[in-house]
Amino acid sequence: MAAAASPVDRVAVAAARAAVEEWSAVFGTRRLLAAASPWCDGATQALDAVRQAVADRGAVYVCGELAGDAEAVAELAEQGAVIVGSLGQVPDGATVVFPAHGVGPEAHAEAEARGLEVIDATCPLVARVHAEARKFAGRGDDLVLIGQPGHAAVAGIVGQAPAKTTVVSISTPASTSALRVADPRQVSYLLQPGIPVEDFAPVTAALRSRFPAVHGPHPDGFCYAASDRAETIHVIASASDVMLVLGAADAPDSKQISGLARACGARTHVIGEPGDIAPAMLSGSSAIGLAESTSGRPALAGQVTRALSGLGPMSVTSRRVSTDIVGVASTGQSAPD
Repeated sequence: MAAAASPVDRVAVAAARAAVEEWSAVFGTRRLLAAASPWCDGATQALDAVRQAVADRGAVYVCGELAGDAEAVAELAEQGAVIVGSLGQVPDGATVVFPAHGVGPEAHAEAEARGLEVIDATCPLVARVHAEARKFAGRGDDLVLIGQPGHAAVAGIVGQAPAKTTVVSISTPASTSALRVADPRQVSYLLQPGIPVEDFAPVTAALRSRFPAVHGPHPDGFCYAASDRAETIHVIASASDVMLVLGAADAPDSKQISGLARACGARTHVIGEPGDIAPAMLSGSSAIGLAESTSGRPALAGQVTRALSGLGPMSVTSRRVSTDIVGVASTGQSAPD
């Protein structure tokens, strides 16, 4: 490292010397433990479906929120993808994409009636919840959807059986005490995909306490993407001295990742640009964790990695916790708890 300053400018010389000494103090050999992409397979597949549709047709309409990094979504918009809030904004005869969070039966029926070409990019796990909602409602059950009211996926799930479904917030287990059902022996619950499976435990426990005969979704259809991501952060943060979260400091996802990392004892900093990294952040660190927030630029991880590699020999390891369904025991029941 070197810093230039005019010999007669003592203030500049002092500042240059301090900068060199500060960065020199954090030179050393390190490990960089990087988490995988923050986007789940369902979101990635939907983004690819829109990308292919734009390439084939030139212009397509996406009905609802498209999950993906801001740069990718903006690039698709430049190429001809138009994000709309409802089918009413889609011209007759056009091509419409239903994104990963899915839509209700009414949207499918309207699209068919208007002769729209439909590309259904609904996440397979979301589609499975749709099917279970129809099955449970079809046998006469009252449905309880545990999730985040207002989330894009909730509307599509509720739409499968709107007269039979009540949404209970995952953050308020006590609200189950206010549920009213036709028959306490015919109650089923569903889990909104995209939330760590472990976070549902308090609400499902409250439901079982209130309705001992409640039925749950089949476990081989659970969405483990959020659970795997949280566990990945836990594994990396537990093995790191400092954790760098790439994204906007005020973004909910950045805050959530930072909270998980701090709970593991790692010093945690949110980084929006490589220039945000200060020498003091790296002091005494031999292992650095790196996790991308959904608000981070896709190129930021590579830029930060290159910047850190200039501070001495560094190994880079990508870590990802993944849950695989290897087999489910059969009990002969159609809807195990």
